[in-house]
Amino acid sequence: MASKLSQQYAFRAQKSMGLVGGTPTYMPIEGFAVPDVPARTYHYSPDGRLFAYALPTVVRIFLAEGAQLLQELSVPNIIELKFSPRGTYLSTWERPVKLEDGAQHKNLRVFSASTGEELISFTQKSQEYWDLQYTISESHAIRLVSQEIQVYRPAEWGKGIADKLRVEGASMVSLSPGLNPSVAVFVAEKKGAPAIVKIYGLSTLSGAPTCSKTFYKADRAQIKSSRLSNLLIEKFLSFNTRSIQIIFFKDISPASSVLILAYQPSRLKFTSRLQEAQI
Repeated sequence: MASKLSQQYAFRAQKSMGLVGGTPTYMPIEGFAVPDVPARTYHYSPDGRLFAYALPTVVRIFLAEGAQLLQELSVPNIIELKFSPRGTYLSTWERPVKLEDGAQHKNLRVFSASTGEELISFTQKSQEYWDLQYTISESHAIRLVSQEIQVYRPAEWGKGIADKLRVEGASMVSLSPGLNPSVAVFVAEKKGAPAIVKIYGLSTLSGAPTCSKTFYKADRAQIKSSRLSNLLIEKFLSFNTRSIQIIFFKDISPASSVLILAYQPSRLKFTSRLQEAQI
C-alpha cells in the first residue's frame, strides 16, 4: 500500500509559530517545542520530510513527522532558508556586512542537513536569486557570478568549480529539471540591442547554445521549464509591459497574453489564463 501523504503544515505568526497535523483533527504536532522568540523564516524540503526554521541566533532542522530535532546550527541573523531537491543540503542567506579585517563576508552557506557540517560558503550580495540551483538528482549545482555561470558537483564541494561559462551581459540563469538539464541564460536589452535567451546543455556547457531567441522591450525575465525539460516558458518584463513567450509549444495564440500559468503534475501539460490585449 502506498504511504499516506502528510497533510502537515506550518504557520508563523508575529510572536509564535507551530506545526499542525492534517485531517481529521488538525491538532498541533506533539513534541514540537515552540521557540521562545519569533522565527524569521521557515522552510520544508521539497518532499516534506524535513523542516527548518531560523531564529535570530540559531537555525534548527527537524524531521517533520514527529518534529524530531536533527541539527542545530549556530548561525545568527539568517533571513532565508532553502533545502536542495532531495533535502541533502540546506542553504542559508544573511545580509552581507563589511568585516573589520576587510575580508569578503561569506553570507551564503551550504550545510549538510544530516550532519550540520558547513560544506561551502559564498559571497552573495543580492537577495534576489540568492540560492544555488540544483539538478533534480543533486549531481550538479549552478550559480551566476558577475556574468559567469559556475557549476559545482555537490558530492565534491571541496574541489570547487567543476565547469564554468562566461556570457557577456548575463543577468539571470535558470536550470531546468529532468534527466538532461539545460541552462537558460537571459541577457537584457541594452543600447538598442535586443534581449536574448540562450539555452545550453549542462553537460556541454562550453559548446554552442542549443538554441537562442531575441526579444525587444525586455529588461527582466522569469523562466519556467517543464519537469521533462522539453518546454520553456519565459515571461519578459519591462518598465510598462509584460509578455510571455512559449518555446517548443504550439497551442497558444500569439495574439494572446498569458496572465497566469501552472504546470500539471503529470509534467506534460500546463494551464493558462489568457487575455487578448497586451497588459
